[in-house]
Amino acid sequence: MRLSETEATIIRQAVAEFFGSDASVRLFGSRVDDAGRGGDVDLYVEPCGRDDLYRRRIRCLARLAARLPYPVDLVVADEGNQRPIDRVAVAMGVEL
Repeated sequence: MRLSETEATIIRQAVAEFFGSDASVRLFGSRVDDAGRGGDVDLYVEPCGRDDLYRRRIRCLARLAARLPYPVDLVVADEGNQRPIDRVAVAMGVEL
């Protein structure tokens, strides 16, 4: 996993703030591969509660953009509608 512990902590704190302390967050995509280079940070969040997810996602992305040195993609689980991206993130992702 190509994230420092400090970066993982920043991500966990932002997700807890905007999606609830019981929300789970997984890193998936190119940064899971230790041999890889570069790339953005792909995150998959399973939030606590479903209210106002769009606004919470945007605020979380803004916080992460201000604190991390690379682009972040944030996918929020869509309860009751499992998309291909949900399956990939759950199967290949690493929980932070």
